[in-house]
Amino acid sequence: MEMKLLMGLFSKGKQSCDICGKTIGFGKVKCLDGVICGDCQLKQHKVSKIIGSNKLTLDEIKSYICSGDENVRKLNEFVVTRKVGKFLEIDENKQQWLIPDGPLGSKKNPKIYNFSDISSYELIEDNDTIIRDCFGSFNAKVAKKNVSKLYVKITVKDFNNPVVMIKIVNTPIKKNSLAYSSAFKSAQEIMSLLELINTECNDVDKVEKASGTVIYCKKCGNKMDIDSVFCSKCGEKL
Repeated sequence: MEMKLLMGLFSKGKQSCDICGKTIGFGKVKCLDGVICGDCQLKQHKVSKIIGSNKLTLDEIKSYICSGDENVRKLNEFVVTRKVGKFLEIDENKQQWLIPDGPLGSKKNPKIYNFSDISSYELIEDNDTIIRDCFGSFNAKVAKKNVSKLYVKITVKDFNNPVVMIKIVNTPIKKNSLAYSSAFKSAQEIMSLLELINTECNDVDKVEKASGTVIYCKKCGNKMDIDSVFCSKCGEKL
């Protein structure tokens, strides 16, 4: 009798994931309009990063998971044609780029971006912007002996995760060292490649706008065919 009662209590605590259908017990995760399992939450979090499942609807979580699955497919098809050390990889043929997310430049599940996703970029040294948009501006207040951080900040057309960082230096080093010279050379190369990508995208945009064959989403800036009704990236009605 006691065993049946215990089994009944455990069975009442179990539910099915509203996304994948898997039976879940006490490890369920609540969202705005349902519950999901830990696996689905992990898949969603890999894409949405800072947004918790409790702030999303089931449809939004499904969208994130589908986006992650699509990214895995893109990663399998990604062919590196240009790279800067362990910091940046580019597929010129598909006009895509990624930042390796594993140790020593390896890839676990990095997000793949299109060339057209880049909005702006700047090189930052210890919180001071020293180069913006490659040739845009220089900051003279960097006469120091040591540097703790050197990174490229890229703003992308993604409302959920609008900032991407390429960390080049993350521990204190001397500015007159070979390590700093090598790091700064990599940073300059990254900025130059971003400038080339930006110039190429601007040239293509001018031609396409003149031809009237494309339309841009007002919410996220995604480029689509002129006859599109909804944005293929954020779902916004055009």
